[in-house]
Amino acid sequence: MVGLGLIYKSKKINTMKTIGFPMLSIKKYGGDMYITRVKDILMQEGFDVETIEIKAKYLGRYRFLKFAEFFYRLCNLRGGKNLWIRDFYSTISLLFDRTRGKNISVIFHIDFSVLPLIARPFLHILEKFFLYKALKKADSIVVPSKYWKDFFVKKGYKNVEIIYCGFDVERFNVLEEEILEFKRKHKLEGKPIIYLGNCQKAKGVIEAYEALKDLDVFLVTSGRKQADIPALNFDLEHGEFFKLLKASSVVITMSKFKEGWNMTAHEAMLCRTPVVGSGFGGMKELLQGGRQIVCPEFINLKKEVEFLLQSPDVRKKMGEDGYNFAKAFTQERFNKSWLELIGEITNEEPNLVPFGDKGVVGERDDMLNPQESGKRGVYEHLQRYRLAKKDIGRSRRVLDLGCGTGYGSSILKKAGNEVFGIDISQKAIDYAKTNYPGVNYTCCPADNLPFESNFFDAVVACEIIEHVQDPKKVLREICRVLKKGGDLFISTPNPRHLLNFLRHVFKNRPYPERVVMQNIYHIKEFYYEEFIGFLEKENLKIISQYGQTLSILPPRVEALLGKFPLFYKLPVLLGYFFPKYAETVVIHVKK
Repeated sequence: MVGLGLIYKSKKINTMKTIGFPMLSIKKYGGDMYITRVKDILMQEGFDVETIEIKAKYLGRYRFLKFAEFFYRLCNLRGGKNLWIRDFYSTISLLFDRTRGKNISVIFHIDFSVLPLIARPFLHILEKFFLYKALKKADSIVVPSKYWKDFFVKKGYKNVEIIYCGFDVERFNVLEEEILEFKRKHKLEGKPIIYLGNCQKAKGVIEAYEALKDLDVFLVTSGRKQADIPALNFDLEHGEFFKLLKASSVVITMSKFKEGWNMTAHEAMLCRTPVVGSGFGGMKELLQGGRQIVCPEFINLKKEVEFLLQSPDVRKKMGEDGYNFAKAFTQERFNKSWLELIGEITNEEPNLVPFGDKGVVGERDDMLNPQESGKRGVYEHLQRYRLAKKDIGRSRRVLDLGCGTGYGSSILKKAGNEVFGIDISQKAIDYAKTNYPGVNYTCCPADNLPFESNFFDAVVACEIIEHVQDPKKVLREICRVLKKGGDLFISTPNPRHLLNFLRHVFKNRPYPERVVMQNIYHIKEFYYEEFIGFLEKENLKIISQYGQTLSILPPRVEALLGKFPLFYKLPVLLGYFFPKYAETVVIHVKK
């Protein structure tokens, strides 16, 4: 169900959908962090999300008895939600609690072999007599790897979905000078660094240390020290932790239990650092997919690590192989998979729409279906290209980014320019080739342009930046293909336009996130000052700025008068003089 290579936007499935997350108030590890990421993206998408934190008020000081109180409180959970998203413990309470609504169970892994002996019988009873029965009541079971999907399918469950972990790949671009500074700061210079993993017994750090302690290397762990070994231990923030992974010659992930995936191994691969791991559970799929070393036995660990330390070319090749595999697991892919699943579970189509698709009815299709936007909408779109044409001049190589059906590209071409049109909608590109020929049209995403650096004299990006998942990445890609001294003409809606400003001042209404709140196609709309700052941060010099559409009458009145040229053109032209309060901001900058 996961598709790669498309930039997408999901329809708001909320209307307003309520989603509950029952979560135990305990230290969070991989599975809990996974569910927290799900909660975060749903909050960003505008769902009504409630976290029901289950606390041990009376037995919290007792290490094992507190779980009895946790379970008692889970079983007394009540209330109605459109959807409940549950972990291992709250899935079991499905048999006893008084909740109403549909349910998704997220099972990251099931393995109690490394837990304290006193806790294992209780957890095995929960698994054998309650968990599998409760899972039959779940509308979907979500797991992070093929290993766990096969595990549940063999037990007879059919509603099992794999949704792999998602990562912000750009966060792992650590500079060489940052690595050198990290080594100096933590006195890790002069010898290779071997990262043994999070300092927990279950992660195999004790056995890994014993296997490698005779090597002339720095043996390092991180996190709260829960295993008594003389290895170096650092408690690091995420950014510093990534530097440690990048600085390491080898990362060890010798977990002794069946992992759901393995976040540390995946993050090391994104840092291009080779990994040697036990491969238990879902970790094996990760290591084999990235061509890393699977080493189930500690007795062989020293041999594998010595081989890598003596073979820099092999380490480099493993680093590249690992990165090429790991980079496909993006945050966008994770978000898309979850939104699709929730759409299916709540019996609504997620209605995924490609960004910048002017051929999709209802958004940016003015020249294809002018009746959708009316005369003013058509006039606004044409006016932007006419203004850009005037400043661009003739005989220049121009990129029309988000060209849609090609009407703007045609205007720029007729002015005597060599024009390239880019859009992610194949439907729109096909229409443009038929109706506005003579332009070099290509279907591709805005954040990965198929052109050399410094290729264009000018770029026109009308009403596209609000459609993309990562505006900063798209702007940097524009700057890459634009020549030094080249012109960029870029426009975007402004939610703080005049009418919303007046509503804010006189009626104390908060500023909306969008000019049209029902517009499902826009990811991020910039306020005027925010948009200016966004451009200036990329060292772009602002040449001119103007607005489009200064609404001076209520929308319904404007709609009635919109049949007459004076009334549909006047608001568009008034905005030219008051960009801060116009509905659309148009900026001309130079690189």
